[in-house]
Amino acid sequence: MKKAILKKLNWKIVTSIAVFLVLFVYWIYSFLGVTFGPINQKENGNYCKGYTYGIKICWGDINAE
Repeated sequence: MKKAILKKLNWKIVTSIAVFLVLFVYWIYSFLGVTFGPINQKENGNYCKGYTYGIKICWGDINAE
């Protein structure tokens, strides 16, 4: 039964659903990191909140080296 369903599905649709799911999980991961994640200090003195591989929110001196 499953093979028949998979044969009928268009691979473009399956690929787009997979990409959508990966992006959705990444956005949830990033949102949780910004909301509940740790605050880390970068080498230039700026502070960032968020997980390592997600989107981060940083503040401090923009021109710091």
